Amino acid sequence: GGKGGGKGGGKGGGKGGGPPAPGVEDWLNVSSGTVVDRDVTGKDAFDWYMVPHHALQGTARASHYHVLSNDAKLSADKLQRFTFDLCHVYGRATKIVSRPAHVYYAHLAAFNGPFYSSDFRDTAGTDWCEVGSVGSHGSSQSATCGALHPSLADTVYYA
Repeated sequence: GGKGGGKGGGKGGGKGGGPPAPGVEDWLNVSSGTVVDRDVTGKDAFDWYMVPHHALQGTARASHYHVLSNDAKLSADKLQRFTFDLCHVYGRATKIVSRPAHVYYAHLAAFNGPFYSSDFRDTAGTDWCEVGSVGSHGSSQSATCGALHPSLADTVYYA
């Protein structure tokens, strides 16, 4: 091998290999919980940038938050702290996430929502509730799911 050589083990000629360029060794990501709420934010807006998480790889990206309504009359510091705390409670991750948990849950619900529609059809045109099997002769049999049991009607499903 020559100088560089790609990922790992090189001498600074590619991704991840070798020491950083001169003067770059002090370039680090901001600390978890960093908030910027002046100078680069809207002059007349209630907004801020925050990096609540540690970057697992690469550069941590700040999220930009805009307050549309503050019915609880929380101060900027309290609202920013509350937002930061919500980044710690996402149940599908073991680390601090980059946005408040309810944003991830809303995205998940929007993605899964069509599957709960009574007229949902998959791309093959069959009912999503059907279970099919293919035998050695290529024949297919399917059974349609029954109605929801009344005892499950008030149960919340977590994906």
